[in-house]
Order: sequence, then structure tokens, then C-alpha cells
Amino acid sequence: MSEPTRSTEVFDSRYAHRQCKRIVLGAIERADVDEVALEEFARTFLTPFGNILTKEKGRSRWTAHGEHIRFMARLLGSLAEFKALCDPLHPQTVGYDHFTWALGILQAECKLGLEEEAQAGESKQRFLYCPV
Repeated sequence: MSEPTRSTEVFDSRYAHRQCKRIVLGAIERADVDEVALEEFARTFLTPFGNILTKEKGRSRWTAHGEHIRFMARLLGSLAEFKALCDPLHPQTVGYDHFTWALGILQAECKLGLEEEAQAGESKQRFLYCPV
């Protein structure tokens, strides 16, 4: 599916949601993925993010931060796979706990939105890209 056209007033956050899930899956190469767990994790993590994208500045925020979010999705998938395969004698299918562990690693380093919003005089909330 192609990216929504620029003439659309409201950004369709489902596009970003699908893209992020596809990138997470693409980053996992050596382990099986519990797709139900991925969907549950995606709903938990990406729904607040999607709510931000459907607001007035959603398209401009996706334009400004989409590349970083896609990069974070790749890291998330790689880290979750790493955690699932840490014990080579007992490799596991990548599941919800692996995704949340990976997100915990990324949260400490996520800086998206902080500087830009502080300069604009808005809240220093991380747009829930990296919920704390």
C-alpha cells in the first residue's frame, strides 16, 4: 500500500502502524515470531503513537520523525530477536516479553521530540514514541 497522498488533511495512522510492524518483522531473521504477541504489542505501543498522528500536526510529525520511528522499529525487532535467542540451547519464539524488553532498552536512549517541542514552548512529552 502506498503512502497517503499529501492532499489528505488527516494522516491515516494505520499506514505508519503497518509499516512499523513490517519493519519489526523484517528485522527478525533467525527466530520465529509469535504474530499474536506482535499484534498485541503493536496495539499497546503504536496505538498512542497513532493517536498523535491523527491529530492536526500528524502528517508533519510523521514527516519529521517517520525515519527515526522506522529505524527504532528495526532496532526493536533486532533486540527482541537477540533476547529470544540469548540462550542458544533454549532459543525461543519472539514474543510479547521480548518486545517489551527491547522497548525498555530503547526508551533510555529515545530523544525524539524533546528538543523540538521544548523550543516550540510545548510539553516535553516524547509524543509517546518512547513511553516512560
